[in-house]
Amino acid sequence: MINFATNFFRVWLRAPFLVALSIIFMSLSACVQTTSFPSSARTGDTIVLGVGGINRNAGGEQFLTTDDFQEISLTDSSQHTFMLGADNVFKAFPGYRSVVNRLAIDGSAPLIPFDGGWFVVVSLTDRNGVPLPLAAGPAHVKIISNKLVNGTPFDQDGDLNNINLDILPGQGGDGSNSAFRDQFQAYMEMPGLVVRPSNLTNISSVAGLQLVINFTQTSSYRSDIKPAVVPMTHNPYVQLAQRVVDNGGNSKTMNVLLTTQKEFAVFGSQTTETPLLSDLNLSVMYFDADVRNAPVPPEQLLQDFTIDLAKSYYVDKLGNKITTMVPTLSIK
Repeated sequence: MINFATNFFRVWLRAPFLVALSIIFMSLSACVQTTSFPSSARTGDTIVLGVGGINRNAGGEQFLTTDDFQEISLTDSSQHTFMLGADNVFKAFPGYRSVVNRLAIDGSAPLIPFDGGWFVVVSLTDRNGVPLPLAAGPAHVKIISNKLVNGTPFDQDGDLNNINLDILPGQGGDGSNSAFRDQFQAYMEMPGLVVRPSNLTNISSVAGLQLVINFTQTSSYRSDIKPAVVPMTHNPYVQLAQRVVDNGGNSKTMNVLLTTQKEFAVFGSQTTETPLLSDLNLSVMYFDADVRNAPVPPEQLLQDFTIDLAKSYYVDKLGNKITTMVPTLSIK
């Protein structure tokens, strides 16, 4: 397996015309897909639609929900159009050493390095879960969302107005396809604590963040695993150093330093080594004592975790405090 991958990559580097093979990888990464996954389905079945890159098509939007889709419709081979609903939405990222990232870094394609993709899970049923009367044959799906941009400089990108799908005869929605739908439920993010800048108006770049979070360790959380602050993206130039200090009793302090090699930049002005301002969004990982039966409610999270604003601040490239913005903690 290693030899195959190594040889493939060497050949790809030497033969530009084989770059087209990378479309296989791109279709499952940060692009609008040209076809659904799977590309053929029966009425009642569940499909997954790649709706674009987190950065390229969604402008760095880190929070996308089913409510952000104003329309998902399917037009079958008889030209009948049916409204569909989004079951859930999830993110996926290509590996750091993937072909799609190499293409973006060396400029072979107009892609953004380390970009992830947004995916929406859709069932071919009505709102009550009843399979739709779809005609067998070629069909296409149309997606409208005010958080997604359709059409980018990348000529292999699909079209949100025309994602292809082949409708098979018969009715599905049970057996293996039902399990297929349920498996994707696990990829959907649960609501949790997010650290975000209070205001990015007139901010063109940020160098980093010093963050201090006070945390009350109650019986609602596991005591054997410390909470942690993590990036919401997979950009390797988003760098975090942190330590949890025990103050005695149930009182803990999370000391976090967010840095990057150059700066966090405005969308459109970033380079390979400059993450976006949206990469300043961070997630606080905490560990429920009983996540299945008694997850910690949002109101308790906001009581147990608080930012010490006297010690927390963003800095510019010169190391000066940025006074027009502060880190905030919210449920998202």
